[in-house]
Amino acid sequence: MQPLNWREKFAAIITLFIGILILALFVLDYSTKQSAEVTLAGDKIQISKGALFQIIRTVVAFLVGIIGGFALLKGKRFGWVWSFSFLTLIGVIAGYFTVVLSTAGMAPTTIAAGVMFLLILLSIIFLLITSTRQKFRVSSKTILPTLVFLLAIGAIFFFLQ
Repeated sequence: MQPLNWREKFAAIITLFIGILILALFVLDYSTKQSAEVTLAGDKIQISKGALFQIIRTVVAFLVGIIGGFALLKGKRFGWVWSFSFLTLIGVIAGYFTVVLSTAGMAPTTIAAGVMFLLILLSIIFLLITSTRQKFRVSSKTILPTLVFLLAIGAIFFFLQ
């Protein structure tokens, strides 16, 4: 396997960063939350269905981000598939929030979301460069599993309510 160039390392680090950020926000949210969604009653834990689905979405998101980022750093083809799918999904979400925040007139938050969107978009472009696709042996046989994986994690994010 050829060593990774700076563009591939950049995409892997952005993927890892987003996965770790999702994990950190999840831990912060549940360590400070005084909610009725998760309750302890004696030796039983009760959790609402909506909270359970949110936990599943979050766990899937940070696992895909961390595993995809590390696999991309190791030069694995499935790392390219997972990272590309994850970055595409998170890029769509970040782009949507950038547009919503800009129409709401929230300038500092819009700038932060816009910078994150541009970093994700740059990472996606780096993964689509011909030399990167050749290095990870991405062919037409790899595109279909990539799209299926993107649809699967997209369904988990948007339809698991």
